[in-house]
Parts: sequence; structure tokens; C-alpha cells
Amino acid sequence: MSLSKDVQNNLLYQHLWNDVTEYELRLKNGDTLTLCKGMPPEKLHPDDEEVGVEYILPVKTENKWTINQWNDVFDSLGDKEGKFIHRIIMAMVTIDSTIVYYFINNGLIKPRKH
Repeated sequence: MSLSKDVQNNLLYQHLWNDVTEYELRLKNGDTLTLCKGMPPEKLHPDDEEVGVEYILPVKTENKWTINQWNDVFDSLGDKEGKFIHRIIMAMVTIDSTIVYYFINNGLIKPRKH
């Protein structure tokens, strides 16, 4: 099974997301990535205004990502969607198939005030 299918199934059946689909993204450098796109059952972060569509990038733990690569993903996704993308969720899939999710933000985010 592909990484994106593993992540899609994890989001649907373990985390109870809705409408999770695979999403092909052509980067500006010509490469193509398969992301997942879906709706979580509730807000993922206390600062989120409402539940909305989230983009999830499945990667293997051993992949190394640079800021330039992330910039290309954010720019390409923003161009395709016609809007500024504030965050992407990185789904790191380990050798034992554990999936760990990380927020990757487009730019700097102010710390929350308690």
C-alpha cells in the first residue's frame, strides 16, 4: 500500500476524518507529490477559527526536507487552490508504520498567550 493510502486510512478510520481523498500536486520544479485532503472532526488547534479542509503530506521518516522544498510545496498548493495556504500537516510514516503528524506553518506564527 502507498504512503498516501496508509495516511488516508489512518485519518478516516482512526482519527475519524471526513472526505479524505488523495490529491496530486505538481510542484514548480516539475515533481509531483501525492497529498491527502480532508476535514477533521473538530478543530485541530485552539487558535483555529473553525474546522476546515486540511492538506496532509505523507513522508517517510528518513526523508530530509529543506525550507526551499517546503516553500515550493506551499507555493504550488496555493497556486492550485487559488488562496494562501497557512499550514500543511506532515504525516511522518515510520518503518513500523506508525504515523506521527506535525503542523508545518507557512511563515512565522506568534506564540499563544495564556
